[in-house]
Amino acid sequence: VIARLLANPRLLEEMMIADGPSDGNYGKAMEIYEEIVRESDICGKDPDHPILHRLALAIALVHAVPVPQTNALMMVESSEFFSDDKSVDPVRRYLNYEGAYMEGELDPNFSSLTTWELRFVVNGDEPDEISSWGRQMLRNYYPDHIWSAFNN
Repeated sequence: VIARLLANPRLLEEMMIADGPSDGNYGKAMEIYEEIVRESDICGKDPDHPILHRLALAIALVHAVPVPQTNALMMVESSEFFSDDKSVDPVRRYLNYEGAYMEGELDPNFSSLTTWELRFVVNGDEPDEISSWGRQMLRNYYPDHIWSAFNN
């Protein structure tokens, strides 16, 4: 894994500029990044969405050390975003944000965030379904909170 990372100096540089992976786990970060690219239909394959590469990299860096998930025992079995693991699944976290981005559910400035900034977007310990619920709730009940700042 480390050999593949060293063979890609641009990716290694991006990791270092974004403050490196948690606890210096470069190998695990590379494994997570590669798995995200394999699972995504867009990341690394569509040059029109460079934010998705930065998002995948940010998630890989943050989750190089597993992030314990809150409410892990109160999972909804039918949810596509929950797993039986008590840690946040980095691939599912990425796919949740990718879907939200492609559906236009995220802040209009999301696509301008750097990898380092994205680390603070994706580092939560909440289940992904909570993020999805929050986005939906804001659109349904408080649309003025998410749109008014951009219409002025």
